[in-house]
Amino acid sequence: MKSYSGKSKSLAGLGIAIVVLTAIILGILIKVGVTGIVVVVSALLALVISFLYKGMIVKIKVDKEKVVIYKPLSKKTIKFCNIAFCMVHGIDETNSIIYAFVKKKFGSKTGVKGIKQTISFEEVVKIISKTDEYNDLDINFNMSEKIPVSLVENTEELKRDILTTLSGYQNKIINNIL
Repeated sequence: MKSYSGKSKSLAGLGIAIVVLTAIILGILIKVGVTGIVVVVSALLALVISFLYKGMIVKIKVDKEKVVIYKPLSKKTIKFCNIAFCMVHGIDETNSIIYAFVKKKFGSKTGVKGIKQTISFEEVVKIISKTDEYNDLDINFNMSEKIPVSLVENTEELKRDILTTLSGYQNKIINNIL
């Protein structure tokens, strides 16, 4: 299992920001007391902390079966066999994110999270393999699993490892369908 460490400069900056915002919230609550406006201001500052936490990636591990994203208080596992397809969004020349659309059970049916139509997992993989029918899918990027590859060291190597492993799994799925 290959491990890619989070960028230390990013982790340190976000960690300091979270500590400072927490100190400000506690300071306001202790100094002013609990009133309506103080609770609203504290809640808004706590909302900012939640957005900062999303950007804190300690490390990402990749092996032949899965991607594991480690955050300071949690970890998320995405199995390659459950990914129907993925898209790479290049924010700029150095920053990018991988959107992975994964298999999900909807009652008794198995579909893809992030595809608004009720199409089965296998049908989505088949449609994606044919480039001329790709525009027929109604895709919602907010529902996809996000792999923030630009928040770790060796971004390009990690991106290449994920995409090559995923293409192998997609070839197996397509061969099983046909």
